[in-house]
Amino acid sequence: MTVAGGTADKLCNRYEGLWLLDQLLQIIDSGVGSVELEPIDPNESRGIEFVVRSGKGGAVYWSVKRTAKDSGWTIKSLVSEDNGRSIFGDLRSHIEKDPTNSAVFATVAGAQDLADLHEHAQTNQGLDDRLSRSDKLRAKFESIVTLCNGDRERARVLCAGVTPVVAGDGYLRSKAEFAVRKLIYRPDGTAVDAVVVRSLILDFAEGQTNRRLCAAELFAELDAHGFRKKDWAADKNLSAVLIELKQGYTIPITSQLIDGKALDIPLCGEVLASNDQPSASRVLVAAGAGAGKSCVLVDCLERLSVAKVPALAIRFDTLPEDILTPTDLGRRLGLPESPCLTLVGMADGGPAVLLIDQLDAVSLASGRRTALWNLFEALLREADVLPNMCIVVACRNFDLDHDHRMRKLQGEGSPFTRVDVQALSASMIDKLLADHGVDPTQLPASTKDILATPLHMSMYLVLPPDKRASITSRDALFDSYWAEKERATDQRLGRPVRWTAVLDKLLDYLNQHQQLVAPAHILDDYSADSKAMASENVLSTFGETYRFFHETFFDYAFARRFASKGGQLLDLLRSSEQHLFRRAQVRQVLSFLRSREPRRYNEEL
Repeated sequence: MTVAGGTADKLCNRYEGLWLLDQLLQIIDSGVGSVELEPIDPNESRGIEFVVRSGKGGAVYWSVKRTAKDSGWTIKSLVSEDNGRSIFGDLRSHIEKDPTNSAVFATVAGAQDLADLHEHAQTNQGLDDRLSRSDKLRAKFESIVTLCNGDRERARVLCAGVTPVVAGDGYLRSKAEFAVRKLIYRPDGTAVDAVVVRSLILDFAEGQTNRRLCAAELFAELDAHGFRKKDWAADKNLSAVLIELKQGYTIPITSQLIDGKALDIPLCGEVLASNDQPSASRVLVAAGAGAGKSCVLVDCLERLSVAKVPALAIRFDTLPEDILTPTDLGRRLGLPESPCLTLVGMADGGPAVLLIDQLDAVSLASGRRTALWNLFEALLREADVLPNMCIVVACRNFDLDHDHRMRKLQGEGSPFTRVDVQALSASMIDKLLADHGVDPTQLPASTKDILATPLHMSMYLVLPPDKRASITSRDALFDSYWAEKERATDQRLGRPVRWTAVLDKLLDYLNQHQQLVAPAHILDDYSADSKAMASENVLSTFGETYRFFHETFFDYAFARRFASKGGQLLDLLRSSEQHLFRRAQVRQVLSFLRSREPRRYNEEL
């Protein structure tokens, strides 16, 4: 049956068709509800494109208008009559039929005044407060009151019941593509073409005009064409991969904990709410180097696990620079899809969280993996079109302030809520010291300033009591930590560890390849030594890789061995392309020489 006005015409309208597709895919996802395209009752179809019913009572009437008569949909354009009808008048007729009904006004151009009124009209008090602050908005609301025959309450209910949504064609196409990738697969293992699935669903909907199209019918149609709905939670292999990835992130960090316990690192704000759910859809965790950002993320990951929220943590400082897309990243991690899409699939409609650690690794100011910024932006774009997908990013303050791209993550207009990691308080420092047999009153303020950084505190408390008294600077702390860990590894092995041989082998590889992770096989000649050094938390190992337990210790170790061998910075810089990886090395070498060999420092400078 072909409806006057041409339903096929409507579906061929790309924008309206994309919104219809969006709602049909949501029904496929949830398995409940229905969509009715162009209801046969003229009163039911007045001024709308389709009706969505969730199965919980009430109907949502969708009015889709791609463009406005001006730069955006004003209240005047919504209430103005044409041949005795208006957009708001038609929507009012649907909302007032049943108190559980509502409407959606979808557009590319936007309807800012409607959005303002809708937000505040949920209560009389909220609306009164908003209108008292704007004479212009109050005058616009009065035009809606006039449309409602002077009844102010009807006008308020109308504004509260019409939700404006703004999206362009590109966003809707991306959202539909991700929905198909999340929901649909072929049992024979062949690839799913999102365009084919989209056309199949819309063609089927066109043939079902004037009747309610439910989830079961959509499933049957997809099944008839060889498509099935994915059940992410039933994939035991995927669950095992996520557990392995979680351990790969948490184990190197938890191995550095003081007495095996995480510090209660003070935060200015919340990453997770009190119910262990994400506090916001975008969170930026900011702090200085070694201040405990990764520990905060580990704590979040553990809490999310207990709350059964699918979550995954990724370190950007260990990713290869040749990863170009989120899908490629997912495959490198052993996932069937991109990280965001996989997590949303596992969440089955609930929240999902991707934690991105060490974003400063891609900084133009001090990073070593600058080419990965495009991957980060692609992950954000992907998260924007996936429901309930939350992103938590950890980054150093220095890079947030000095990289123009990262500055956009903070401040006015940013979608991110910033949470600052605070230094350890004086009382926390004193308690930690006292708990480990150190009289805090005997330490100078300069030493306590160093220990306000959690990394430094952790390194300090590893030292024997007789070695702690000499710690008056950061350099002295790293020197003592080096000596103590070499001694402890000797003891663990029952023989002298080939300390510098292992370090030189690892440092040479990392320096040559300008990365922070090395394959385990490069240390095959020193297997027992490298494993012992990992047990002493000098190195960190996971799977078939090795790296230093912290980036700052890598910089220190490189500078110390570089200076020991009589290296010259000009030779280092001329030896290969001068990528930003070299910047941190040069800075650390100069810092090392300045405190130990001032004359050589001046010569190098």
